[in-house]
Amino acid sequence: MDDAGDSSHGLVTIDVEHLNRRPAFSVMPRMRVFEDDPLRVVCEALDPDVRDYHDTVRYQLARPSSWLSISASDGILIGKPGIQDLWDSVAHVIAVDLLGAADTLALHLSSSIAITAR
Repeated sequence: MDDAGDSSHGLVTIDVEHLNRRPAFSVMPRMRVFEDDPLRVVCEALDPDVRDYHDTVRYQLARPSSWLSISASDGILIGKPGIQDLWDSVAHVIAVDLLGAADTLALHLSSSIAITAR
């Protein structure tokens, strides 16, 4: 309002954009599997956007071992290591949401076939 009592109104529009948050893996305990025994591990990543934006997470393996595979829809890691698989390596499980935000879980496979997440 000015000194004469006149006023004017303006319209201000503020656009609020959604910031896509990445999924994050839950902490996994140390595990041990013996040769020729089946392995089944759920690698779960939680996406903070799932409730409000119906974001979904898909899973994949980077540098997978020949005996190891993962379900893309639910993160279940399965395999059956044989005697030929007794070596040290790292498998990377990647969780990606619909907009491409991702988290990676490194699975350290030791020569005793103990799997630990770091």
